[in-house]
Amino acid sequence: MVADDQGSIDTSKHPALAGSYKGVSASGLIWSMTPSSKKAARYQAPRDFGIQVIDFHLMDGKVEISSARREQASIAEGVQRVIIHWRASKSHANRS
Repeated sequence: MVADDQGSIDTSKHPALAGSYKGVSASGLIWSMTPSSKKAARYQAPRDFGIQVIDFHLMDGKVEISSARREQASIAEGVQRVIIHWRASKSHANRS
């Protein structure tokens, strides 16, 4: 990505020019991540629905020149997950 005149990057507007994806994607830095562990084939978000924390580090060689942290809750506090089992009845299956 190329920063604007103020040195900022907006992933929803600035295209990735190289790396694990190309083009504009607001969440491209997340979905294109590859795991550091060889045991996982691709990045997977936590399954416990807790807060997901991702630290980003911008490196120039071995020198960190900037960093950012992203925290996101998969489900808002107080919301409960309810599993609904649905089976189509014959009357639903015959509707067009």
